[in-house]
Amino acid sequence: MFEASEKKLEIVVANEFGSLRTLPDDFKAKLLTLAGAEILSHVHNDCIDAYVLSESSLFIWDNKLLLLTCGQSTLIESALYALGVISTDHIISFKYQRKSELFAALQTTTFAEDAKLLAQQLPGRSLTLGDKPEQQHFMFYYTHRDLDTTLVPLPELTPQEHLISELMLYQLDSDSAARFMALKGQGKTLTAAKQRRLLNIGELLVGFKFDDYAFSPCGYSLNAISGSYYLTLHLTPQSSGSYLSIETNLDNLTIVFGIFTRLHHQFSPARCDLVLSGHGAFTSDASQYLATTLNLCDSKHGSDVNIVDTSLNELDNHTESPEQRYTIHLRQFCRRQ
Repeated sequence: MFEASEKKLEIVVANEFGSLRTLPDDFKAKLLTLAGAEILSHVHNDCIDAYVLSESSLFIWDNKLLLLTCGQSTLIESALYALGVISTDHIISFKYQRKSELFAALQTTTFAEDAKLLAQQLPGRSLTLGDKPEQQHFMFYYTHRDLDTTLVPLPELTPQEHLISELMLYQLDSDSAARFMALKGQGKTLTAAKQRRLLNIGELLVGFKFDDYAFSPCGYSLNAISGSYYLTLHLTPQSSGSYLSIETNLDNLTIVFGIFTRLHHQFSPARCDLVLSGHGAFTSDASQYLATTLNLCDSKHGSDVNIVDTSLNELDNHTESPEQRYTIHLRQFCRRQ
């Protein structure tokens, strides 16, 4: 039994801290060891260092660290270690996220336990999105309370680059998922290149560098970067807990939702979560696209889908600047039984 859903750690630091990319290799090594992960491959450009891990992915910009882990990883240990290295005074924002796990009893901690430990280090807030216990998203969120012009992230990001789009597909169609399993009777794992072709999204990511990995006997991870943009995808095709997740900060929402819709139609999941979050840019284009995401109800199942929306707006309501306010919107689709 493999827990495919990810835990996520995101830290954004101030100018005065310097570049996260120049931290000693020992920092990265210990960060991953504490989580129970190791580096499998690596790609970089002038803006990002991206790593495919044994337990998901790591991205490091000058001002931001994003670590995703799956399985029975102990990401809370990595989060606490990072807080010991990066002073709270240098942190602009901190997010630690988990979801309702399919095999929760196999995890070493609960989100509530993790949040309690984090609250001893940061005066953050614990948030829950989603109504059903088995379909919830949990977040511990902190932002610097004295945010001003001296604490602008390095380098400065456009409002659109603050928008994060995520899609999570659960209980994939068995026939579609089987195409990504080992070849029957041959004991061979499909190559990463073959799985990337089967996913058929590369043509939509013109100018991106790709780094992917095929796990044995099954499982696939992909990182893609272009400038300061990233996309990461993780596929677990086995029937017990089949799952696909994809996340990106691309600001071209036509491309983003083109990819999302293509993947949703390909895998026809029993349920899926669409999450949009960000600072400032969450108003016009993103909201408009949310209103049209009914096209995720593919032709195989038509409109026979329940839709639930949950939003948390202006989490940073201490600040009067709209660009600094954080919003997260969760839209959940579930086929009616």
